[in-house]
Amino acid sequence: MPPRRLRKKSVKKLVERRVAKAIEEYGKTRADSINAGGSRSASTGGSVDVQGCSYKTFMNCKPHSFNGTEGVVG
Repeated sequence: MPPRRLRKKSVKKLVERRVAKAIEEYGKTRADSINAGGSRSASTGGSVDVQGCSYKTFMNCKPHSFNGTEGVVG
């Protein structure tokens, strides 16, 4: 006996429920990562805070000087 086909209404209800559940879970995860005292890690789905590089910190790394006219070489 072949499986019954779902009606458009039934499919729409299923999709709406699943999307609502996914949004709720996303909100909880996002709130948890924000309330974690700023300690975000890749395992919690949060983003990693990257510290910017200033001119002073860049120069402390003693980069090689550029003497040439070739431009950028990849």
